[in-house]
Amino acid sequence: MNAIAPNPDRLIELFGGPTHIGAELEISPQAVSMWRNTGVPNSRRKYFKLKDPSKYAAALSNTAQAATETVAGGV
Repeated sequence: MNAIAPNPDRLIELFGGPTHIGAELEISPQAVSMWRNTGVPNSRRKYFKLKDPSKYAAALSNTAQAATETVAGGV
């Protein structure tokens, strides 16, 4: 199954930023910031989806919108 990944920037913003997320997950803010380049790990995606489904959906919808705009733009 190929799940759509959330937009890392949007997810981090919606859930309170790297410092807040890092403290909550007991990881460094730097590790959270790295998700901007590497994507949000699958195990963490599940956590966010369960913690607040509406915020997680918002991060997904941002990703879907960007993909649609890319296709529409012919890129």
